[in-house]
Amino acid sequence: MPAIPIGQERYLANGSNSNAAALTAGRWAPTMVNGRLCLNNDGNLPLVDVAGALSAEIGFFGPGSDNGSFNFRLWAADWAVAGGGRERGHLELWLMGTGTATLSTLQGITGGQVVLATERIADTLTWTKSSESSTPKGPMTKKETQYSEGTSDVYSPADNTPARLILPTLGRASALVMEVTSRTNVTTGNCWIAPARY
Repeated sequence: MPAIPIGQERYLANGSNSNAAALTAGRWAPTMVNGRLCLNNDGNLPLVDVAGALSAEIGFFGPGSDNGSFNFRLWAADWAVAGGGRERGHLELWLMGTGTATLSTLQGITGGQVVLATERIADTLTWTKSSESSTPKGPMTKKETQYSEGTSDVYSPADNTPARLILPTLGRASALVMEVTSRTNVTTGNCWIAPARY
């Protein structure tokens, strides 16, 4: 049965101006911020529900200069299950991988709901999936091998054409979190996430 894309969802209303990593693998208790479950109190680390999705694509953008860039970490969350259902009180976080998004001259559109006219779209991406020897460590390489659903990669044209992170498997994750860890000539880093359900 083919994948059914559900469309691009803007991750953050205003992007993240973070310049440091805040998340680590392990147990977390999310909090509700402005109607979204988040891993911090300022709301720039929300959980995007991907339960039931096998794959996803992600595009990156933000206000900044042409060739400005930001580094990011992509995390996956597995909800704790208690009493036959999801216990939304806590989850386990694991690293999918790290990357860098470099912005282009291409911008969003006036009235756009995903990418605004004031935001530049990344045309260049790097991606390093997590492993037992990566820093920080994570199980993504092992999950891709064991589940045999494809290998994560980037489409990175570097010619003012939108780049994409392609994730053929989400490693059975319940939710995703994109964390901006540093910025160069970028005001805030952001992304859209498009899971595909089967």
